[in-house]
Amino acid sequence: MLGLGGFISPSIANLSFIHSIELSVNGFSGEVPPEFGRLHRLQYLNLSFNALHGMVPVNLANCLKLRVLDLGCNQLTGSIPVELGQTLPKLEILALGNNSLTGVIPSSIGNLSSLTLLSLALNSLEGIIPQELGRLSNLITFQVAANWLNGSIPPVLFNISSLDYFSVARNQLHGTLPPSLGAKLPKLTTLLLGFNKLSGTIPASLSNASMLQNIDLPTNKFSGTVPPVFGGMDALFFLNLQKNQFQASDAKDLSFIDSLVNCSNLRVFSIAYNDLGGSIPQFLEDFKYLSVLDLSYNHFHGELPVKGKRPVDERFKDGMTLRKFVEICASHDRIMEVIDPSLMFSQQQEDDGIEHGDISVDERKKIECLVSVVALGLACSVESPNERLGMSDVAAQMHAIRKR
Repeated sequence: MLGLGGFISPSIANLSFIHSIELSVNGFSGEVPPEFGRLHRLQYLNLSFNALHGMVPVNLANCLKLRVLDLGCNQLTGSIPVELGQTLPKLEILALGNNSLTGVIPSSIGNLSSLTLLSLALNSLEGIIPQELGRLSNLITFQVAANWLNGSIPPVLFNISSLDYFSVARNQLHGTLPPSLGAKLPKLTTLLLGFNKLSGTIPASLSNASMLQNIDLPTNKFSGTVPPVFGGMDALFFLNLQKNQFQASDAKDLSFIDSLVNCSNLRVFSIAYNDLGGSIPQFLEDFKYLSVLDLSYNHFHGELPVKGKRPVDERFKDGMTLRKFVEICASHDRIMEVIDPSLMFSQQQEDDGIEHGDISVDERKKIECLVSVVALGLACSVESPNERLGMSDVAAQMHAIRKR
């Protein structure tokens, strides 16, 4: 960031031999100069993270060699020019997200055969997701979240085998997911479908997308039983299925939870606000590395499995709840009273006993992380649902803790 401001001078267009313009993360206002359309050698244009307004210049379609067009995070209005999809065969990145664009997604974008990233999220786009986008055979990132899109998700999008990141969350999409959803997505790591009106079941073929790390499907109308498709996803970190209509009445219906035991990287799992019943699965205690677990607002019964102290322990009387006990122990001095020692120490260390003064620097760092995770868990379990952290905030804090 150079701290530049004012208007972007149209006279830049006189630099006819220029290949690249990088002016992102500054304070530029005014409009994107339509004169840029005269820069026939231009390959890279990044004006993101400024305060530009006005429309996306149609003249940019004249920059036939353009590979990167990033106008994201500005205040642009109007529609996306159809011409951008007709004359830019070399375009690899089209980033127009986080503006105030209206209108529809032009079907002509499907002609951009070199496109690897399409970001149109956080606008006010309407209409359907064009079927023609299924022709983008090199697409890696697809972001159209937080618009007003309706209709169904074109099944052809799930045939793009290069996809890594797929986000259509926070729209008005409806319909079901295709049975072959995961069959052709070997590289998919992020699937964000939350806050729509999607229905039906989770396809069993999702198990083929074994590289998935983040699955976020909340606040839809998915129903039926959850299939045990997650066990082979070794990198799975975040799984949110809350606020749907999933059902379960016995251990067989809950077998998908058992399959998650194999996901050693799983940190956040929520299936709150569904229609699950039966006994609380006892194998939950095998989730050694899980940091956030939300089963609330279902019909489970029985005792929550915890290692060490249990709610029937002598100390859990006179109004002492498990949450209160954890809250009391959520400090560096007492955290190990509520933490499974195997998370911290080797079996030999546990057998020999650990004195507080013998804890190494690395182990102290682990304790600091555990204290933060426990505090996060407490914030997710306050009595009033309205005061609990949302799953997006939980994920962000978990990532922050993970980076320490």
